[in-house]
Amino acid sequence: MAKRSMAYNVRQAFSLIVLCYLCTWSGLLHAERIKAVHLVEEADWPPFTNQKLGKAESGLSFDLMQAIFSRLDIAVDISLYPQKRMLLNVYEGNFDGVTMLSKNTEREKYLAFSDPVMAKLGQVYYRADRAHKLEWQTYEDLRGLTIGITRGHNYGAAFEDARQRGGFNVVEVTRVEQSFYLLAAGRVDAVFCIEMTANHILQSNRFNRQIVPAETPYYEGSYHIALSRKSAAGELMADINATIAAMQASGDIDAILAKYR
Repeated sequence: MAKRSMAYNVRQAFSLIVLCYLCTWSGLLHAERIKAVHLVEEADWPPFTNQKLGKAESGLSFDLMQAIFSRLDIAVDISLYPQKRMLLNVYEGNFDGVTMLSKNTEREKYLAFSDPVMAKLGQVYYRADRAHKLEWQTYEDLRGLTIGITRGHNYGAAFEDARQRGGFNVVEVTRVEQSFYLLAAGRVDAVFCIEMTANHILQSNRFNRQIVPAETPYYEGSYHIALSRKSAAGELMADINATIAAMQASGDIDAILAKYR
């Protein structure tokens, strides 16, 4: 009986040692995973970022990420790339995620999206001296026009379907601002761009109120933090969502957005 009891105690002690080891190792791994996150952002995308290369040091996305991750005691850095290359980097697992991104079916295959951080409104812009005001309700109304878009941006499923049907022509650029230069020069008939970015670009004197938005938007949705499904940072999503909710309730996110409107 004594031997049996001793054997049981040894097994129990061994199990406790193994359990403690696993818990400690798991804790160390978790701590290692959440020490820092490495995100990507579209370069030269005002007001989210105005820098053309390197790492973001200012801008709306920088301020939002610093505010959200600092509350989680996690360091964050943001590398800048053109949109399409940015998405390719995340797809290949080279970064933990993207700062601000809207959802679509293709992106959700390799990215997990947080709860909404802010609204996204996409507008159709045209020259103010156009012979007739640009009025549209469906993509059929844009038939025959040449539209400027930015490579890699999400314009919504309805736009992509209409594009496949070939009702209008598309000119792609790598930077948002380029499409407005094309519009001002008469090389495209309209530009698709989110309102916040367009407002920052068009406030420049070089456009001198030449470009205005149509009344009907092409996109109404939201921006999210998107984490790579290949990254261990995905474990942070519940904490990120809780932080976003707390900052929205306190008005902290609105306060950051107000600086850039």
